[in-house]
Parts: sequence; C-alpha cells; structure tokens
Amino acid sequence: MSNPQKTTPNDNPKIDKVELKTDDFAPEFKALDQNGNEINSKEILQKELLMLVFYPGDDTPGCTIQLCEIRDKWDKFKEFNVRVLGVNQGKNNSHTKFISKFQFPFDLIQDDNREISHKFGAIGKFFVSEITKRGVFLIDQSGKIIYKHWGMQNNEEIFELLTKINSK
Repeated sequence: MSNPQKTTPNDNPKIDKVELKTDDFAPEFKALDQNGNEINSKEILQKELLMLVFYPGDDTPGCTIQLCEIRDKWDKFKEFNVRVLGVNQGKNNSHTKFISKFQFPFDLIQDDNREISHKFGAIGKFFVSEITKRGVFLIDQSGKIIYKHWGMQNNEEIFELLTKINSK
C-alpha cells in the first residue's frame, strides 16, 4: 500500500504559477486579523473596495515605508471607500506591535501557511526561503482586480484610477 504524501501549496505548480491580471476575478479568502477576528473578503466586497497589500515582514525598513505611505494617505483611501488589509505570514503579536508602533489605521491579516499569498501569486524566494512578495491588488465590489502592482504601490496612481472610475 502506498503512503500518500501531504501536498503543500509549494508542491502544486498550478498554485505557484498563479498570474492574476487586472479584470480577473480575485480569489475569495477568509483569514484572521491581528485581533483574531475573522476577515471574509466576500463580505467586505459587499460594502467597499478591497486593497490587499502583500509585504514580506513586519517592522522591516521597506515594509514600514510601504505601509506608512498608506497610513499617511488614509483619509483619501477612506474617501474612495477602500478597505486596506496588509497580508503576510506574521503572527498576531507581531502584527499588533507593528500596528501600535506606526499607528496603522488598517488591519494586518495572518497568512500563516501563505495560502492567500499563493492564491494571488504573491510568493517569492529569498535565498532558499519562501517569502511573501511585495505587491498590491485593488479589487472592486464585483470582485474584479482593477489594479495590480508588484513592488511598492504608487498611491497617486491608485487615486487617479479611483477618480476615473468614480467619474463614470
């Protein structure tokens, strides 16, 4: 009798090679925020747009700059009815300290097994380790990706897009 092997997202080439594009429907997900509250993407999209900010690590220089740039433009994100969620494999205590230290007005969600990162193709390598790849996805209320960018987001570019969409 053969011994079935446990499969992880890394073992599945279909998950690892995910390449979502604008106008694709975003994968749905459920996760816990820094306070242990369930976050459900489908429920969020019934009320507001959703911006997922994938970043490698809490309280690291690049990630701090990225998330502080969102914090500093928070009023504008709220004006456009955008719910922002930071996503990485960090634990509750790490996320809570990071939020407190930099006064982020948005939630950070746990992606312990990187399931959400895999669904969005936000997986990179750092030497031999798997990491969450820096990137941003903006999803409209129909569930479609309307903005995708690998690396540090350009908030002004996002606001221009939202202004254009709202003027239609």
